[in-house]
Amino acid sequence: MSNAILLLCDDENVNIKHDGDRIYWRSLRQSGFEYSLPRIVEDNAYVLKGKYLTWLYELGHTKIDGQSLIERFEIRSNFSMWWMSLLIEKSNAKSPAIYSVFRLLALDMFLRDKKVKKVVVDSSDLVLIKALKGWSSDSSIQFDFLPGGVVKGLGNKKSLIKRLPYFFSATVTFVSFFFRYGTFKNKYINESIKTKRDRICFISYFYNIDRSSCDAGRFYSRYWTELHSLLSSGQSSVRWLHLFVKGDRTPNLKSANHYIDRFNENESTYESHFILENSLSLKVLFMAAHDYVKVCLAGYKLRNIHSSFKPEGCGFNFWSILEHDWMRSFFGNVAMSNALYLNMFEDVFSKWPYHKKGFYLMENQAWERALIYSWRKSGNGELIGVGHTVVSEWDLRHFVDVKEIKRSSRLSLPIPDKVALNGEMALKEYRLVGFPEDKIIKVEALRYLYLDGKQKLEGCDNNFKGMRILVLGDILSKPTLRLIKIVSEAMRALPTSTRLMIKPHPACVLTNNDWAVLEAKVITQPLDQIESEYDIAITSNATASAVDALFSGKKVFTLLDPETFNMSPLKGSNGVSFFGNSEELLDAVKMENNKSYEGIENDALFIDSNIPSWKALLLD
Repeated sequence: MSNAILLLCDDENVNIKHDGDRIYWRSLRQSGFEYSLPRIVEDNAYVLKGKYLTWLYELGHTKIDGQSLIERFEIRSNFSMWWMSLLIEKSNAKSPAIYSVFRLLALDMFLRDKKVKKVVVDSSDLVLIKALKGWSSDSSIQFDFLPGGVVKGLGNKKSLIKRLPYFFSATVTFVSFFFRYGTFKNKYINESIKTKRDRICFISYFYNIDRSSCDAGRFYSRYWTELHSLLSSGQSSVRWLHLFVKGDRTPNLKSANHYIDRFNENESTYESHFILENSLSLKVLFMAAHDYVKVCLAGYKLRNIHSSFKPEGCGFNFWSILEHDWMRSFFGNVAMSNALYLNMFEDVFSKWPYHKKGFYLMENQAWERALIYSWRKSGNGELIGVGHTVVSEWDLRHFVDVKEIKRSSRLSLPIPDKVALNGEMALKEYRLVGFPEDKIIKVEALRYLYLDGKQKLEGCDNNFKGMRILVLGDILSKPTLRLIKIVSEAMRALPTSTRLMIKPHPACVLTNNDWAVLEAKVITQPLDQIESEYDIAITSNATASAVDALFSGKKVFTLLDPETFNMSPLKGSNGVSFFGNSEELLDAVKMENNKSYEGIENDALFIDSNIPSWKALLLD
C-alpha cells in the first residue's frame, strides 16, 4: 500500500478527495491503488470458505450452560432443529447476507496483511458500518466514519419488540399452510403395490415435468429423464413422494392432485405417486405448532448469543449481519416451516411400509435434513442424495466442515448414506472439502443426457464479423436487468453485422420493454433446439443454462455481480470468460474469438444415455 490510511467506500463513485489507497465494498474495479473486496473474495475462495465453515462448526458446538447449540435445539431424541436453520443451510438465495460476511472476512484479511493503521469509511451500508463500529471499539486500527456514513437509531431494542414481527411471520406461515395445503387427503398407500417386496422411493419436486406426458396421464420428470424407462421394467415397485412447487399447470395443490390422481390411475401397478403436502392433517398442524413453541423457548434462552458470532482470530462480529437469519430460523417463518415439514415427513414415513432404497434430489436444503431423520426413524434402508446439476464452489449448501461429517453422535448432522455425483466438476468440489470418498457414488448426469455425443465437440472458431450472440437471462430480474444494460453498451462497439438473440428465463418477470433496449430477437425454444443458431452465449453468473451452452461447444461469457458470489460452476473451464462491465465483455469477446477452443474436459459430466451406473445402482 502507498500509505497506512485506507478509504473504504461502496464503489468508485465517491466525491471526497483521497490520495491514498481505497477499497470497494461493492465494486469489481481494481487497479494499482484500488482494491475490490468482491474480487478478493473470489480470489481467496478456498481459504475464506474454510474459515467460514470452521466458524459454523465451532458455533454449533459452543457450550452455553453446559449444552451446545445443537443440544439446545434438540427437538427429537436424535434430531436437532439446528440442522434446519438458515445458518446451516447457507443458501445464497435465502440468506443473501452471507456474502457480506465473506466480504468482512476478506476485509479482515486485507487489513492485517497490509498492516493498515487507519480506515476512513464512506459508506451508506448500515450493516457494514455497524460491523465496523463493533470492531473499532476494541481494535488498534482507527476508524473514521464520514458524516454521510454515520448510522443513527442502532440502539438495542427490547427483546420482546424485536421478536414480535418474527412471531407474526410464523403465524402467517402456519395459516398459509393450512389454507394452501389443508386438503386432508390421506392417500398414503397404493393398494396395488402392497405385496411387492422390493420398494424403491424417489423424493422429488413436482416441477420440471414434461407437459405432453403430463397431459397424457404419464409422469415424466426432466430431473430423472431416462430413469423412467428403466423403472418401468417392473423389477421393483416404485413410490414417488413429490414436494409441491407452484407452476403454470399446477398453480395450487388441488390442480397438482388432479394430475397425481391421473398418474395413479394410468401408471403400471409398480408405481404410485403422492404429494407430501397432502399429509397436512390437524394432528400434523398441532404437532408442528408444539415444536415451534419448543424451538422459540430454546432460542429465547440464547438471547445473549451475539457474543458467539465473532470468530476466533477475526476482528469482526457477524451478529449484525446474520441476526435476521437467526431470528427467522428460531422465531420466524423459517422455524414454523421447518416444524411443518419435519412433522409431514414423520407422518408419511410412519404410515408407509418399508423401502429398501431411497433417492432424493440433493440440494442440501433444510427439508432434506427432516427427510433423512424421518426416513431412518421409520427403519427404511439405504438413502442416496442425488446431485441433479453441476456444483458451484460458492454453492455453500453443499459444504460443511469435514469434522462435522466425520463426527458420530446422537445429534450428528443428518447426511445421506451415499451421495450420487454426476461428474468430475462435482467430485472436485466435494473432495476439496474432505467429503468421505466411501460415501460418493458416480452416476450419469440425467438432466444432461441429451448432450450425449456432444460433450467432446470442439468449440466454434468464428470470425468476429457476423458473430451470433445469445443472451441467457437469469431467474431474478435484478441481475437480468444489469446484464441487459451491459450487453446493450457493448453492442454499440460491435460490428453492425453482429446478430443478437435473447432467451429470457421463463420464471423471470420482465416486460417486453425491458428487453427492447437490446433490439434483439426473443426466443423461447429449449437450448438443444437452437444450438446451431448461435456462436457464443452471454449469461448471468447463476444460470445453469451456461452449462448447456458450453457442452454444446459454445464459448460462454459470464457476468460477475459485485453484490453476490460468483455462482457459476464453470469457473476455470476452457471456453469460459468472466466480465464485470461492458469494456471487460468486449475485451473478453475479442480475446476469445482469436483463440482456439479445445472443448470440454473429459468426464466433466458423466454422460452416457445407456446409464450403466444407474442400472447397477437400481438393479443390484
